[in-house]
Amino acid sequence: MRALLSSLVAAVAAVALIIVIAGGGDAGHELHVTVDDAASTVVGQRIRAGGVAVGEITSIEPVQRGRKVRLGLRLDDAAWPLPTGSTMQLRWGGTANYDDRYIALTLGPRSAPPIADGARFPSADFTTPVELDTFLATFTPKVRTDLRGAIDDAGATLKQARPGLTRALAKTPQALDEASHVMVDLTADQRALDTLLRQADSVVNAVQTADPGLQTLLTGAAQTFDAVAARQGQLKQTLQAAPGTFAHARTTLASADTTLTAAAKLTQRLSPGVTELRRIASPLNHVLGTVVKVGPDARDTLTTARKAVPDLNPLLTKVTAQLPQLGDIGKQATEQLTCLRPYSPEIASFFSNWGDFLSDTDGRDKFIRANVIVPLPASFNALPYNSGTAKQLFPGTEFGFPRPPGGVAGQPWYQPDCGVTADQVNPFLDSEARK
Repeated sequence: MRALLSSLVAAVAAVALIIVIAGGGDAGHELHVTVDDAASTVVGQRIRAGGVAVGEITSIEPVQRGRKVRLGLRLDDAAWPLPTGSTMQLRWGGTANYDDRYIALTLGPRSAPPIADGARFPSADFTTPVELDTFLATFTPKVRTDLRGAIDDAGATLKQARPGLTRALAKTPQALDEASHVMVDLTADQRALDTLLRQADSVVNAVQTADPGLQTLLTGAAQTFDAVAARQGQLKQTLQAAPGTFAHARTTLASADTTLTAAAKLTQRLSPGVTELRRIASPLNHVLGTVVKVGPDARDTLTTARKAVPDLNPLLTKVTAQLPQLGDIGKQATEQLTCLRPYSPEIASFFSNWGDFLSDTDGRDKFIRANVIVPLPASFNALPYNSGTAKQLFPGTEFGFPRPPGGVAGQPWYQPDCGVTADQVNPFLDSEARK
């Protein structure tokens, strides 16, 4: 009986273990990516996000005849779903450890669509570090020779700069002391230090992503050093002459400052005149052009006037004697024109209506215009008949003597200063009526 119970307990435990293994495990989510190089990468290396392991490398296969590597990746539910725009970086295990590598995962925006399970991760979003052997391979024999020459030239330069370097080294302890205080302040705030390190990591990653190639950079530096070495004589002469040139330039600039100040004041004073001159330039140009055109006629006119001066003197004498009278006439004419001015619409209308009356066509048909006037004669000449009596006999008639301006349009505009008032349209106040 005891053996039977033991067998049942073992069977139940085995079933429970199978259930736990089948239902409780995390199968994860599969991805794959093809990269150019994956040195020191092995199956089982971790994928980390924020320092926490969220997956691992499941397979490594050479493709394209060994030119590229296909990595199988598995991600846990903690990093899934994986948003589009996420990036992966193959990193070294430490600053002095080139093995034990891992993949750093940076998640994209949560609002981005997710990457499908089993899909291909974009190769452009997966970066690998620059390998040490690749870096050393950039130092070809020519590069080493050029670098040796640059170091030799640098020795002579450092020899000349030794006094300045000595003074700088004498002050180094103070600088290091200040740097020590800075480091103490940094270590005092662990959160700020952690933020600084994370930002530095992002900067390094950006530099690695934008790496144009160290070989190209070093080649350009070598060419630059060659050019500097070839011109070292000219550079030396230029540097020797520079202090004197700067001294002369300082003296010249001091004098130029006074001159420029005076020029600024002069310009400020001339500015209004220049503005006015620019404004009258166009009219003045037109006037001068007209003067040039009328110059010959003006010369002939002056010649004729010079010849006519003897004949004009008596005329001018008589005109001078008549000027007071002409002045009075002009004054009176001004007053009359002032009173005549309100009648301008009636005057213009008279000529327009007269011209229209004399026309025998309107541009389309011929016709005859007639203005029939029905006079109101008295029965006989001896009848005492005046304007007031006519208004009483014929109420539809109108009277005006003189008619005020605007009377034709039914909008009389009386002019008391000119003697045109409301009395001039009252037939009972007719100034010519029989008394």
